[in-house]
Amino acid sequence: MKSVWGVLCVFFTLSSSLCWAASNGFHSIIGTVDYKKHKLVLAKYDGIITKFHVSSGSEIEKDQVLVELEPLLPGLIKQSISLPLEGYKVTQVNSREGDKVSQFQEIMRLSNEQDLIVKAYLYPPKSAKVQLGQKANVFLSPDNPIAPIQGNIIAIHDSSRIQGELPHKMVELEVNTNSCLKNKECSQALLPGSVVKVQLKL
Repeated sequence: MKSVWGVLCVFFTLSSSLCWAASNGFHSIIGTVDYKKHKLVLAKYDGIITKFHVSSGSEIEKDQVLVELEPLLPGLIKQSISLPLEGYKVTQVNSREGDKVSQFQEIMRLSNEQDLIVKAYLYPPKSAKVQLGQKANVFLSPDNPIAPIQGNIIAIHDSSRIQGELPHKMVELEVNTNSCLKNKECSQALLPGSVVKVQLKL
């Protein structure tokens, strides 16, 4: 098995650290970077969106007005929606100016770029060995000399109970973004939607 991995490392020019991991009992899977959580901006009542003060990709300041909503029912005050958040950006906008929205309807999503996770899928027989708290190495690019980011599994979602799904487990890994964000090359590679290589010892 080690010789097979050695051949693969030569032909696919993987980094030496990946080759070492493969020959020492590590299992490699593909994962994607995603936001750990989102802050939802909701309509407090039925109304018409009259003005957006931000757009997708905008970085927001604390208590900044995000959107204005005109109520449909008489007697209600026009709503200017703001949130006491810092370090967040608009990652999804679901409506446009002039749209009618219902009470509690999601208007937009805000996310913190420092609060990221990696999602990856494992299939039998390896999926039976994965455990909460397990450590992992996350490589942003197999052909790039960026050092791997350390991560650990914080959630395991089992698909075996979902009808029509092939048996697999989706794992969520919390990653240490602090050191990565201080490195320009690393921070440019660690973006939501990026494809990464995850290595687990199984």
